[in-house]
Amino acid sequence: AQIQKLKDDKSTPASARSSASQKIIEDLQAQIQKLKEEKSNPNTARSERSVTSQKIIDELQAQIQKLKEDKSNLPSARSERSVTSQKIIEDLQAQILRLKEDKSNPPSARSERSEGSQRIIEDLRAQILKLKEEKVCQTPNSARSGGSVRSVKSERSQQIINGLESQISELREELKSVRQSRPTPAMPTTELTSLLRSLQLPEEYDALFNNEGVDFLEDLTDYTESDLIDLGLKRGHARRLLKAATSKDANPQANGTGEAASP
Repeated sequence: AQIQKLKDDKSTPASARSSASQKIIEDLQAQIQKLKEEKSNPNTARSERSVTSQKIIDELQAQIQKLKEDKSNLPSARSERSVTSQKIIEDLQAQILRLKEDKSNPPSARSERSEGSQRIIEDLRAQILKLKEEKVCQTPNSARSGGSVRSVKSERSQQIINGLESQISELREELKSVRQSRPTPAMPTTELTSLLRSLQLPEEYDALFNNEGVDFLEDLTDYTESDLIDLGLKRGHARRLLKAATSKDANPQANGTGEAASP
C-alpha cells in the first residue's frame, strides 16, 4: 500500500517522500518477517492459511478503494499518473481474482501455503521493480539547492530496498529447501503413491504431494511440468510422471502388471 502511495504522491515535498520511502522499507521488512515465520512453521493448518488469504484479499481491496479515491482527486494535468494508477488498480484486481480462485479450489489443487508464499514473493519483487523503473524515469523539475541531500537519501533508500530484495530471494530458496529437506512421514497408500512406486521415483515425493493434497491421478491434470519442477521434482521425473498419469496403462492396478517404468 505504501509503495502505491509513494507513486501517487510524487508531487509532495522531499521530506514527505523520504517518510514514504521509510514506510516502504518497514513494510518490506514486515513481509520478510512473515516469510521467516512461515518457513519456521511449515505445517501451518489450512484454516489459518485460508484466513491469511482472506486478509490479503481484504487489504488489496482496501488499496484499490484508496487508489480510486486518490485518482478521482487528481488534477487533469496529472493524466500520466492517472493512467498509471488505473493500471495498478487493474493489476490488483487481477491479484484478488486469482486469490479468490485459489480459495475456491479443493485441497487437491495447490497448497495454499506454498502458493500464497510464492505469490507474496513475486508480488513484492514486481512492486520493487516497478518502483525502480519509475525512479529511473522520473526527472526532477530543476536542480534546486538541497537536491544533493535528496539524492543521498534516495540512494540510501535504494540500497536498503536492494538489500531487502536480496533477502526475499534468499528466503524463497530457503522455503524451497525446507520443503524438500523435511523428513518423509509414513504416508497412506493412494492411487498416486502406487504410481510413484511403480515408476521407482523417490519416496520423498510422497510427502510433497501429500502437502499439496494430491491423492489421485486426476489431480495431476492441474499441474504442468514446470509446476512439478517448482514443487521439487527433477525435470526427468516430472516428465515421466505426467506421461504415466495420462496413459491408460500407467496405473499398475489397472493393468495388473505392477511393472516399473524404465528409469
